[in-house]
Amino acid sequence: MNKDIKIRPAKSKDFTRIMDLLYQLWPTKTLNPVKIKKIFNKELKNPNNYYLQVAEHNKKIIGFISFSWRLNIYSHGLISCIEELIIDEKYRKKGIGGKMLKNIFSLCKKKKINCVYLTSGFHRTEAHKFYEKFGFKKTGFGIEKFL
Repeated sequence: MNKDIKIRPAKSKDFTRIMDLLYQLWPTKTLNPVKIKKIFNKELKNPNNYYLQVAEHNKKIIGFISFSWRLNIYSHGLISCIEELIIDEKYRKKGIGGKMLKNIFSLCKKKKINCVYLTSGFHRTEAHKFYEKFGFKKTGFGIEKFL
């Protein structure tokens, strides 16, 4: 199946399907599609700081990844954050997420990004194992406060 997967930059017309995937990523979170679409479209228009990709199988979007980058003291240069990575539940464990990550790593090398990080909920233990296979190490935990 992996050969049949096409990875490409996301487009505005992909939003509805990406929104379906975001509901899978955050099943207990109340999502506001109107606000998310505004952010999504702003990120699409700012390729100097954001990159959004989809994975397609038979012209159906089955995966989404977004990442951003900025200068960072800790990494002594550019650092990238994977903001979202989600593969449709029906297509998981088929190498698609790995293919998307490898593509992001390649883009990061071209941009001379020193470090890639992400956050993942405590309950997503399968995702943690997946990330560790690709060299990610647990270095702390994230904390947040919504204002």
